[in-house]
Amino acid sequence: MLLLIDDIAENLKVLRGMLAPLNYRMTFATSGEQGLDRARSSQPSMILLDLMMPEMDGLEVCRLLKASPETVNIPVIFLTASSDINSLTGVGG
Repeated sequence: MLLLIDDIAENLKVLRGMLAPLNYRMTFATSGEQGLDRARSSQPSMILLDLMMPEMDGLEVCRLLKASPETVNIPVIFLTASSDINSLTGVGG
């Protein structure tokens, strides 16, 4: 199962449309907090995570995922529409 986390519903619809033909099971979250809850409850095999969200950005969500024994081993792929390299500060470091 894939967990897709993005605060913009239209982005989730686009991702669902792209991944549906591959027959992935998916669950969705529209905030960082909701994404953390879904990750704990559904134990997805991978998370596609929007980097730029209000209240809790993708970097903070990832930090909390990696700090928890329940979710530390779930791979995370960051997604962003930003072309600003500064928005990636701290990723991978």
